[in-house]
Amino acid sequence: MTSIDIYIDFKSPAAYLALAPTRALLARTGIQANWHPFNTRLSSIPEQKLNENKGEKHRRVRALARRDVHLLYAEVQNLPMAFRDQPFDAKLALAVLQTLDNDVDTYIEAAFRAYWQEQKDLDDPKVVAALLKELELNIPVPETQAAEHIVDEAALAAEDQGVIETPGYVFAGQVFIGREHLPWIEELLSADVSA
Repeated sequence: MTSIDIYIDFKSPAAYLALAPTRALLARTGIQANWHPFNTRLSSIPEQKLNENKGEKHRRVRALARRDVHLLYAEVQNLPMAFRDQPFDAKLALAVLQTLDNDVDTYIEAAFRAYWQEQKDLDDPKVVAALLKELELNIPVPETQAAEHIVDEAALAAEDQGVIETPGYVFAGQVFIGREHLPWIEELLSADVSA
C-alpha cells in the first residue's frame, strides 16, 4: 500500500492546525500515514521594549502577526487553541510517538489536545504517563536522556530527507513543508493510487 511520511511536533501551531486537513486528505485518498516526530525550535513572542530598534520591533510585530494568523485559522476550523507566553517543550511525548506501533492516531490527537487546549507540559513525565494511562496504552515513558536521543535521531533522519519544519510531508522522494501544500500532495497521491 502507498504511504506518506508526515512529520509533526505537538508544540508546533502549524502542525496542530494541519492535523484535521491532513486526516481529511488521508481519508479521501486512502493513503496510509507514517507519523514521525520532529522537534521544532519555537521561541516566545518578544516583549515590547521602551527603546526598541526597527529590527526588534519588526521581529516582535511579525511574531504577533504569525500568532494571530494561527488563531484565525483555528477559529475557522472551530478548533480551540491557546498560546502560552513561554512554549513548553514536548520531547517526551514526541519520543513516545516514535515508539508507538498502534493507536498512533488516537495518541496524536490526544497529545495535540493536551498541549493546545489543556495547556499541559508534554515534557513532564507525569503528564505523559497520565496521557498514556488515559488512552490505555501500556508503554513506559522514556527517561529524559533516552527521549532526547530518540528525538535527536528522528530529527537527523528527517533532515536527511529534507524536512526542516513541521508539518513536513515526504512522498515519492518529494518534500513539502506546510499544510498549504495539501492540495498539491493530494493530486500526487491520487495520481499514484490510480496509476
